[in-house]
Amino acid sequence: MTERPNCSSSRRVGRRGGRVPRYGCFAGKGRAAPDENRGAFLALNSTILRQGQTLGPVLMAPLGLAGAYLCAGALAAAMFVVALALIR
Repeated sequence: MTERPNCSSSRRVGRRGGRVPRYGCFAGKGRAAPDENRGAFLALNSTILRQGQTLGPVLMAPLGLAGAYLCAGALAAAMFVVALALIR
């Protein structure tokens, strides 16, 4: 078994001294995917994030600012319902 990274480190957020754990630690530690699928999970996660960052502004531009917020809220609600249905 390979050595896993130390995820006790966190990064500072703002000037208030709050700490936020690094997302990669949670995704890569086997909590989100088993060891044998960890690389595929992280690669797919990175790909989806980059596609969203690239296509999101292009697809939301015709809706205007208010429409983009409404569409994002509807998408978040739909993903929440799907997550509730799939998580056992």
